[in-house]
Amino acid sequence: MQSVQRFVPGRKTDVSDAQWLCQLMEAGLLRGSFVPPKPQRKLRALTRYRKTQIAETPARGQSTA
Repeated sequence: MQSVQRFVPGRKTDVSDAQWLCQLMEAGLLRGSFVPPKPQRKLRALTRYRKTQIAETPARGQSTA
């Protein structure tokens, strides 16, 4: 459905886009987005944090001697 949303000519303002999306939703033509459960969101955040920490570690810990 996103391809339909992106390429319709003449709908260039936020207000008209919002009205059009509302009409699509009322007609049952849009699917809801997936929001993972809170434990999964917490795990993802922790994993992203760990990944950034690991990426920064060599830059801080390396010595030239």
